[in-house]
Amino acid sequence: MFMLELESLSDSVTNHTLFVSRVSTTIFFVSWILWRLATEGWRYLFFLTNWNWILNSVYFAISSLYCYSVIHQSKMRHILKSIHIIMFAVVMTISWIVAFGFWTLLSKSVVDPNRLVTERMISALAHILNLIFPIFDLFLCKTTLEYYQVVYPIIALLMYMVLTLWPYPFMKSLNGGEAGINWAPMVGLGLGVVVAGVLFYILALSLIRLRQHVNKSKRMDPKLPMTQAIF
Repeated sequence: MFMLELESLSDSVTNHTLFVSRVSTTIFFVSWILWRLATEGWRYLFFLTNWNWILNSVYFAISSLYCYSVIHQSKMRHILKSIHIIMFAVVMTISWIVAFGFWTLLSKSVVDPNRLVTERMISALAHILNLIFPIFDLFLCKTTLEYYQVVYPIIALLMYMVLTLWPYPFMKSLNGGEAGINWAPMVGLGLGVVVAGVLFYILALSLIRLRQHVNKSKRMDPKLPMTQAIF
């Protein structure tokens, strides 16, 4: 009786290890979100950083299910793989945008003496961990992206802009009050969002290429044994 060879999801760890890593990360993200919702209420959902955390939790949950489906050869694995890739593109792009935007434009809030120390620490961690975990997963797995898949994070960003971007002070000028939305700057912002999405998507692609180069070098060097990606 022949054993069906499992699809390898990583060049560095087993599918089971990747599964445990993703489940653990899902639990962490969901716990953080529930904690912040309990302390801040629904206002928590207004800001892009927090949407990024929610997207991360969805990504790691879907990725956990995908790992499980591959390990157990479920018929759902092909559908889950497609959703996993979409979320991978979204999270790897938006996490960079959120972290870069905060630490270049809004980082003064971390050293604001008028804020509690705990609030400043939470703010700093929220804009560090939201990027560290996806990057760690990127280098752990073998998931790749194509150039055309940049549309996924751009659609997600534009949806957020349309739904709830108003809590940010610089957005107030786009709302003309009774006169309605000032469409000219809104269109300009939309184009800026598209450009940012493309640039940070290219950054994510560059990290994927770097991972592939590192893993290829390991395979070519007999002194660096590679862990089999399945049991």
